[in-house]
Amino acid sequence: MTFAEARERVRDVDAIRRDPFVAAKAVAWAIAQDESPEVHDVVLHALEHRAEFGSARGVLDAAVRELGLFPYLQAAELGTRDAIAYEFHRPRGLERLVFHRAQARVFRDLMRGENVVLSAPTSFGKSLLIDAVVASGQYQQIVIVVPTLALIDETRRRLAAFGKMYKVVTHSLQATAARAIYVLTQERVIDREFGRVDFFVIDEFYKLSPDRDGDGERATILNQAFYKLKKLGGQFLLIGPAIREVQASEAVSFKFIHETYTTVTSELHKVDPGGDEMETLRSLVQQLEGPTIVFCSSPKRAAQVSQSLTVGVNASGDKTLRNAVRWLESNYHPDWHLTQALRHGVGVHHGRVPRALGQFVVRAFNDGRLRTLVCTSTLIEGVNTRARNVVILDNRINLQQFDYFTFNNIRGRGGRMLQHFVGHIYLFHDQPQQELPIIDFPAFTQSDAASDGLLLQLDEGDLTKRSSSRVERYRDRVLPLSVLRANAGIDPQQQMAFAEDVLEHHEEYYAGLAWRGFPTWDQTVFVADCMWRHFGGQRLGAGSARSPKQLALRIRRLSQKQSIAELIRQERDVLTDPDAAVQSVLDFVRLWATFHFPRLLRAMERIQRHVYEGRNLRPGDYGVYAAQVESLFLGPHVVPLEEYGVPLEVGRKLARFLNQQMSLDEAIAIVRRIPAERVTDDPFEQELLKDAQRSM
Repeated sequence: MTFAEARERVRDVDAIRRDPFVAAKAVAWAIAQDESPEVHDVVLHALEHRAEFGSARGVLDAAVRELGLFPYLQAAELGTRDAIAYEFHRPRGLERLVFHRAQARVFRDLMRGENVVLSAPTSFGKSLLIDAVVASGQYQQIVIVVPTLALIDETRRRLAAFGKMYKVVTHSLQATAARAIYVLTQERVIDREFGRVDFFVIDEFYKLSPDRDGDGERATILNQAFYKLKKLGGQFLLIGPAIREVQASEAVSFKFIHETYTTVTSELHKVDPGGDEMETLRSLVQQLEGPTIVFCSSPKRAAQVSQSLTVGVNASGDKTLRNAVRWLESNYHPDWHLTQALRHGVGVHHGRVPRALGQFVVRAFNDGRLRTLVCTSTLIEGVNTRARNVVILDNRINLQQFDYFTFNNIRGRGGRMLQHFVGHIYLFHDQPQQELPIIDFPAFTQSDAASDGLLLQLDEGDLTKRSSSRVERYRDRVLPLSVLRANAGIDPQQQMAFAEDVLEHHEEYYAGLAWRGFPTWDQTVFVADCMWRHFGGQRLGAGSARSPKQLALRIRRLSQKQSIAELIRQERDVLTDPDAAVQSVLDFVRLWATFHFPRLLRAMERIQRHVYEGRNLRPGDYGVYAAQVESLFLGPHVVPLEEYGVPLEVGRKLARFLNQQMSLDEAIAIVRRIPAERVTDDPFEQELLKDAQRSM
């Protein structure tokens, strides 16, 4: 017998019903072989049809015990020996859960104080490892670094169960505590001061390698965060999907664990798109059983695909979805692709959907309200879903064809531990060549992948001779190293060019740069023009500002506290396509207003301050204005509350209950107690607020 034959025996439900002992024999044969992913594959396929094994279920359960898949066992049915093994795999402080064998091995390494770099399949259960470390109570100050704001919310909600042991901190405006868990993006790690760190986690650690992240700037910032946390002396766990090897240096020691242990398996199905790709997709999705994810290359493609999937589909009868659609029609537009998709029971998730709405879509999918979810890579990177099927429609992310590593990551979204033993993957293209990557830690190897910006952030005593020479060229120039370091994440060459421009034209630029408080219209246009000329403004914000003057105009409209709906109506005067108009406004708010504009403005303030103080001239002071833009001129609490699942539109209504002088912690405490009915009479807004309150 071969593994392929054994797998065919246990995946044919009719054959199992006819003769369950033949299927049990195939399972027994697989167990007799050396433990490998193929053995897991056979056993997991059999578990998909466990009820059909009848009296032969004992053989299947014995195989499960043999593989150490303890979460799939019923404790009450175990004999003494197996019960002891089962209890041995139960983590302290999480008595309702049990580890599988490989999880327990990694956890014991961590409890011995080892640094661990774990490469493991999506279904491995890496989140449970983090929860078990927290539950152990062994560490007081824990930092968890996640790649996206969406994962901050998901992680925070999961860790809320430890609220009596730890304060969960997710925002720079929150105070620390004697026992705290910080759940932060890399940008927030480098902006926050820590007294000490006992243990830290970097999720999706492959993004430390610039060639894996696709965004050299974010890889630089993540490396800086890793370096900062490591210098504070904390033990660490780096987790991510399948990696072949990690390159580091003697400066950082760890145990690299490459696990192939799986708790779900997958079947690949090649799809012939035929003459009409969308028609083939519609037909496939309608035929599939169970919740289905459709992976697309980009937000624009996801919008097109979601609209195609609604053709000929009746409107959803789900009350919550109807309430959501009415709200989206009023606050965004009836023809926005998310509105149209939800109207017909299709979800859409990508990085350009407002965070609170993205969280709602994932919840609706996991709760069974949405049968189909169209997504991009933002959902693939760590957001937990309960999909049985994954349709990989595109073989690229944006314009770049993905490799086997990324394919594995996408495929891993099919199947779910304790829910779907077998995930079904439908490919519209051939899978990439099977080759796993080697990951570099530039902050420690100081290889060619280490940018100048990263090297500038390292302590001089940690620099290699070669790196020191690279840093040396920035000394005794127009800007001191302290300014370049303060502007972390911004290309030092761009900073130097701006400083030289200001120095050369200091008199001419003085009126445009030396303002304090709030700028005039001309001053706003001037700083926007500087962002364009020196910091690549034309490439930022997904094209939501097409010129410096348009950027200034949009900032001015924000200062008038116009709602998203009002901004969209004004954009419709320029863009007749409603979907493009909505997306342009949302991109501007998310990318320009709350990130790029205040970040660049603060960097420009430090640079012009150094130049003008050197000329004995009073410099500009942009701090208050940058904070106002970052908060969308709505006060300090509205934007942070969006990360808890409260959309901006509801945050505006909550603002009347909050004092602008109170801390974010105080604001959260008040929001947690306010009856949703006092805040709004809209049923969808009430549901969103109540859901947010449950996790605060």
